[in-house]
Amino acid sequence: MHRIEKSLQRLRKNVQLLAVVMLCGVVLVSVLVYQTLLQQKVSNLMRQQENQQIEAMALLHRELGNITNLANLLYKNRALQKELSVNRPTVDIAAVNDLFIEFGIAVGDLQQVRWLDSSGMERARVDWTESSDDKMAWSVSSLQDKSNRYYVINALQMPPSEVYISSIDLNIEHGRVVEPYDPTVRAGIRTGEGDGLVKGLLLINYHLNELLARIRALNSSTMRITLVDSEGYWIVNPMSSMQWGRDLQQPDNNLQKQQPDLWQSMLKNPTQIDMHYNNTLVSYQRINLSHTDIDDKQSRVYLMTETPATVMWENKRDALIPTIFLALMFFLFNGALLRRDYRFRLSLLKLNQQLANEKAELSSVNETLGRTLEQQQMLQDDLVESRKLSSLGMMVAGVAHELNTPIGGALIAITSQHERLAVLSRAIEEGLTRKMLDDYLSNAEQGIVLAESNLNRSANLVKRFKRLAIDRVSEDIVKFQLKQVVDDLLLSLHSRLKTAGVDAVFHSEKPITLCGYPGILSQILQNLIDNAMIHGLDQRRGARIVLAARVVESQVELTVTDNGSGIELDILDTIFDPFVTSNRSDGSTGLGLHLVHQWVTQLMSGSIRTETPEEGGCRFVIRFPTHVPAEQASMPSGTASSVF
Repeated sequence: MHRIEKSLQRLRKNVQLLAVVMLCGVVLVSVLVYQTLLQQKVSNLMRQQENQQIEAMALLHRELGNITNLANLLYKNRALQKELSVNRPTVDIAAVNDLFIEFGIAVGDLQQVRWLDSSGMERARVDWTESSDDKMAWSVSSLQDKSNRYYVINALQMPPSEVYISSIDLNIEHGRVVEPYDPTVRAGIRTGEGDGLVKGLLLINYHLNELLARIRALNSSTMRITLVDSEGYWIVNPMSSMQWGRDLQQPDNNLQKQQPDLWQSMLKNPTQIDMHYNNTLVSYQRINLSHTDIDDKQSRVYLMTETPATVMWENKRDALIPTIFLALMFFLFNGALLRRDYRFRLSLLKLNQQLANEKAELSSVNETLGRTLEQQQMLQDDLVESRKLSSLGMMVAGVAHELNTPIGGALIAITSQHERLAVLSRAIEEGLTRKMLDDYLSNAEQGIVLAESNLNRSANLVKRFKRLAIDRVSEDIVKFQLKQVVDDLLLSLHSRLKTAGVDAVFHSEKPITLCGYPGILSQILQNLIDNAMIHGLDQRRGARIVLAARVVESQVELTVTDNGSGIELDILDTIFDPFVTSNRSDGSTGLGLHLVHQWVTQLMSGSIRTETPEEGGCRFVIRFPTHVPAEQASMPSGTASSVF
């Protein structure tokens, strides 16, 4: 019990450790999932910002390019160049205004077209305003001195034939902002610099209401776009009250004052993509309206896209909710697994204790079983010894029977010679005749020949029995002729085969030389012949056993075929198992074929199987190498002696 308590304590500690590891894993996975989801959402916002900024920049650059082209078109107007030619004594202002009117009607969206002299004084001017029928009306306005305006000063400093683009601001006339607000950009190009024209400045005031409205239309619930001038004042802002702070004298409506850190970043880096600032996502791009080095700062504007903090928080929330749900599901799933594992381990502990108890019970049973197995092994050994003695006895009986005839014949011949010798002795005493001597010599020669023949036959039988006995006790691998081993065996079994009425023959296509254990092979064949005589050919007329051999590649195929009753189907699959027999009532032990299988497979590295010939009976097919492999060169202890 103490051991189980310690195991339970260790199990609880392991479960607690697993719970901590699981919790850490849940937290780690949740963080990774949250970061992945949030990054996906932020990436979507970045793409939206990029698309919005690209579209706004395209609108702005297209409009600026159009304005530049209009300025060049006006400058290159032949009629206007003729009127402003230095070859004329004076400039016909009325004609110039007429040309301005024609140009404005053809172009549209113009606010003013002017020509100023080199001092900055307006000399010709045409204004366009919307009429009640939504058509543009023109008028020749009174002339003003614009020499102090920044765009005039900067434009007069431009290189010849280059177009100056001013900053974007509200139109101011006579020192006051024109209402309704009229966002304007001015394009100027100098005259009189190597072009044969009177020195001055052509200026076009261009309405930007439509352009700025299209940029404002790019705003959405998740993205807002702003346009800021070079001093930080908003030109475009979702809150219209924040626009035109410079022109309306509202210094607080300025990015530089409201977000100084962001403004400093914009001054240092002309372009920034996807910058996180005060929980918002900001991208901006600096744009130079005029491609010139003159007063470059005034020609700058900043196009900025921004994702509000509320949208960023919504994205974080949208990423957090599925993360929490996933973490909860993961936690519950792992908790269920952990609980299941704990219960499983607890049941294992109980089973282990039960197994320990059963093991203790089985130990005593195993001891009893061990003793029983020892007794069974002893019994099996006794049965093997009994079979060995039986085999030896039958062999000795067969050899004795075979020796009985020639020895008896020799004994009769010698006895007959003793009798004839006695007759010859009496004849010598009574009177020996020539005929009696010739008869004695003739009979003596025949008797000696007969005795010699029978004794030679007996010696041959003894020689074969001796060779068979030596082979069966030998543990060495030797070369031998298969036919000689089979002939010796059949000779030793001749009397038994004759008594049982069994005809045993051996067929071989050619002499076969083997290298192995001849005694083992002899015993294998004897067991198979005995098995056929006892179980298949008992009291059968015309009983026949055919032994046949042939070489197949480097192996010998040896078959033992009888025409008996065959093997019963219920024991066919277990025929080579120990103690399997169909004739136990007659004293069979069921070890004969088991030993054959062991010898063939273990000592001879071969195989054995049974077949049923078409004509009936049984056939054992043995295949083994002509040379025993090197690993089989040492016969297991006691094997050779067990073949008897």
